[in-house]
Amino acid sequence: MRASLSSDLKKSKEKVNIKACVVCGKGFVPYRPQQKCCSDKCRRVLNQQYRERMKSKVIVKTCPICGKEFETNNKRKRYCSTDCYDRAMENRNVYQHKEPDERVCVYCGRPFKSTHFMQRYCCKDCYEQAKRVRSRKMMNKVAKEIKDADRVQ
Repeated sequence: MRASLSSDLKKSKEKVNIKACVVCGKGFVPYRPQQKCCSDKCRRVLNQQYRERMKSKVIVKTCPICGKEFETNNKRKRYCSTDCYDRAMENRNVYQHKEPDERVCVYCGRPFKSTHFMQRYCCKDCYEQAKRVRSRKMMNKVAKEIKDADRVQ
């Protein structure tokens, strides 16, 4: 394989970029520009070295839920366990759900309670009726614009 590779390279008059392997130091022709190793064996060694370096970067953090200190190598980790994470998510959802507001339906004028900030109608019927009214208004507006355009011409 190597002989044919070198003969193919000699035939093509392109400039060959030879790199040195970061593990063993041998020269090789990379298939990709970011390639660092000459073989799968050297790549596995490099990956193992990386994993060992990452294990050594241990950070001591304090869990905001239980106050317990824990070690991690993940700088984004905030909680010591899945139990604390679950409790944090429950607490967060409690704050997001607010008490129902007293509102007045835009279509029929009846009072109703709403927990969502966008809700404007007391029921689906009022929503559908208001939608029909909006649709009719839009159609009338478009029809009027078309008539006005015809008069101008």
